[in-house]
Amino acid sequence: MTKQKKKKIRSRKTKQNKRRKTRRKTKSLKRRRGFRDNDDNIWGKNKKLKQYVQKDTYVSINKNSSGIDFKSVMKDDLTYCLENIASILPNQKAVDALKKILLLTDENDDYKNYYIIPCDGVSNFMALNYEGKKIVLYNDFFVNFLFAKFKISDNKWSHSSILTFLAHEIGHFKYRHAYNIIDGKVTNKIKLGDEKRKLELEADEYAGYIMAKDGNSLTELLRIFKISLNFYDKILDLLPNKPIVKTHPPLDLRVESITKGWNKFIKTK
Repeated sequence: MTKQKKKKIRSRKTKQNKRRKTRRKTKSLKRRRGFRDNDDNIWGKNKKLKQYVQKDTYVSINKNSSGIDFKSVMKDDLTYCLENIASILPNQKAVDALKKILLLTDENDDYKNYYIIPCDGVSNFMALNYEGKKIVLYNDFFVNFLFAKFKISDNKWSHSSILTFLAHEIGHFKYRHAYNIIDGKVTNKIKLGDEKRKLELEADEYAGYIMAKDGNSLTELLRIFKISLNFYDKILDLLPNKPIVKTHPPLDLRVESITKGWNKFIKTK
């Protein structure tokens, strides 16, 4: 056997060994992150999910975003939804669910000030002010995936997993966290890092308050909340272009905030 052939064989074996090591590392990571074989089968077989997780749906991060064109700090899919609100038909069940949350707020806010529409430009739910309207955007596929996860067949949008997300978004409006876009310009600064995580905890606390007001037990509320977020994290792990920073706090802090809000309402009874 010539030296050239021996080199080729060694090179081929080295590449094979590297591939094996990569596969072992991937399996190990999945085990540590809590993936089960059933979950892997879902990701592998569901083409629609594959298309979904390949999108980078996050808002671009820009510390000096106040006063600049919103198109420069938001992804194309999100921009499209905002510019075509009037032509996107709302789901009446989603509208009814949002109305229910609004009726539970202390302000008893009127739905005529709101829009709730599906949008591929967000990964789950998002609240923002756009040209004088309060907009709640949601990813239709993520919502349907939650329905499947909780095996909900009837009154899907009235399930507490969805209502908790909606209450969280209304919390962003209540505390004026949401992006504010006027005449195509972002008029408030986008919060980053610890500042952003603090806002998320405030919205979680508000969600806990609203869900307690709706009559949900704390045990069941936290059970559903944990399942929803853990499942969402699995989707994030599969995104090829993850955000530069993690925008939401750890699960334990979010659970504390939900609990705090729930207890706050119970004390008013």
